[in-house]
Amino acid sequence: MGGWVQTGKMYGPDEFQPGGAKPQYQVAEEGAQGAYSLGSQRIWYRNPGIDNSGISAFYQFGFNQSNTMLINRYFGIGATGFGPIPGRTSDSIGAGLAWSWLNRRYGFRSNETMLEGYYQAHLIGSSFIQPAISYIPNPGLSPRIQGAVTATAQLIVLF
Repeated sequence: MGGWVQTGKMYGPDEFQPGGAKPQYQVAEEGAQGAYSLGSQRIWYRNPGIDNSGISAFYQFGFNQSNTMLINRYFGIGATGFGPIPGRTSDSIGAGLAWSWLNRRYGFRSNETMLEGYYQAHLIGSSFIQPAISYIPNPGLSPRIQGAVTATAQLIVLF
């Protein structure tokens, strides 16, 4: 758990000002604060004492009182499986759900949801490939925007 404080004058982004046109005024505030909590827990070991394979779960939560930030509250949950395929103990697979409550001053939807799944495969040495698929059924920018699906892939090299 933790908290944060930002001091000084803060301004909302021009491109998200109410009405979508160049604003006559800009959302501004003097400082902001918020809090967050996160945690994870191993919930199952497939081979206790032999390898790291099993499942971990996590949660995240955060909120702020800011007038200028795009998101005011956030909640996320997910799970990660380690060594999902026998003999591939360095691989992992995971899925998560994120839900954000948006700052309505900018004309956004009230919330946005994101679902994502990935598989991280060990290649050689300290390198991995990680494809992921994300789905946002309710993009926050506007109720007129339909759901979006994206696919990405990352090459990861640890050093």
